[in-house]
Amino acid sequence: MPEFDVTTLLQIGAVINAGVALVWCLLAGVFRIAPAASWLLAAAHFCVLLTPNGGPGGPRFVPMPDWLHRTAAVLAVTLLALGVRRLMRLRMRSPDIAVIGTLGMLLTAFFGLQQGGGGPPMPIGAICVCMLCLLCSRDVALGAGPGQNRAATTALMLPYLMMMLMSGGRVLALSGLMDVPSFMNGGSYGPLVGWFWIMFSLGVPLSLITVVIRRLIQRFEHLTLRDTLTGLINRRAIADELTRLARLLQRQQAYCVLMMDVDHFKRINDAHGHAAGDAALRHLVSVLKRCTREADVLGRLGGEEFCVLLPRTELAAACRVAERMRAHLEDAAFIWKELPITMTMSIGVASGVPEDPSGEATLAEADAQMYRAKAQGRNRVCAAPSNAPGPAATWVHA
Repeated sequence: MPEFDVTTLLQIGAVINAGVALVWCLLAGVFRIAPAASWLLAAAHFCVLLTPNGGPGGPRFVPMPDWLHRTAAVLAVTLLALGVRRLMRLRMRSPDIAVIGTLGMLLTAFFGLQQGGGGPPMPIGAICVCMLCLLCSRDVALGAGPGQNRAATTALMLPYLMMMLMSGGRVLALSGLMDVPSFMNGGSYGPLVGWFWIMFSLGVPLSLITVVIRRLIQRFEHLTLRDTLTGLINRRAIADELTRLARLLQRQQAYCVLMMDVDHFKRINDAHGHAAGDAALRHLVSVLKRCTREADVLGRLGGEEFCVLLPRTELAAACRVAERMRAHLEDAAFIWKELPITMTMSIGVASGVPEDPSGEATLAEADAQMYRAKAQGRNRVCAAPSNAPGPAATWVHA
């Protein structure tokens, strides 16, 4: 079986990196997708073109001394690690990547100049690359979050683990601790490195672009299921949550729905403008969030109408929650341009019933109770234990 041309393999990897660098530039400069991370990743892939292609004496895209090529390799992986951390939305304050990368470049350049181009290169750069790839793997695992599939996270980490293995083998070979001709042939790269480099050049961009696509999908879902003004879920998402709670009711897990409407909201808009009205709605949301549990679901149906879904909650407890919300809003004056504005709201409460598999009837009953609260003077909570409007309904006065 003929030996593979290592130089050709490494050159193919360099061409792949050049193409990937242009893709990252396009994402950053034209589409403005994760621009900070994309520019870092583009710079990393461009720096790859300055790294050795075939080891000392082999062909290069840019003619430079061997020690400078090896320094560029450390710079490329440093930029890659910074780009990965940024893309994963992790804290950039930690100086570990910058310290390891800077130290690796300085030591690689220093020992390269000391050698004057003679003898095999020192393994300092390869050690730093190992450490940086380990940080990349850790950042990918941390950035994936608790909801990410474990197998998918492992697949995203795989290219960096491969690069760490390749650099670790290079450290052992340069230190004289491992003599594997397929890995290192004198001071030059062996065929195993060529194949590693091809897989790494393809694996890294594919894994990172997968992260970008997933973020875009999440962003799209956020835009389609969220209200842009308040950040709460919209009517479509509320319907999905109601259906989920109705299914849980079949397992004897009670739930309640609160429907609320800001009293005389039009007066705020007419007297102070729509900007004040928008700020008032955001103020209302902040008050509601202080009165809810993590499991409760807040949503905006439109205009000044909001609803709160309370899982595992009986009607009496839901009435207490609604009264607490009403009282908190009345006490927490909304300040607009140093002018205090008192806000109140009317709330209707209804409990889910097994005969309502979609939850829509429960939502409609809560809406009817809210209008009854408005009819009885506003700024109050009304509820119907039987979930049937009429004389049997009860109401809780403010």
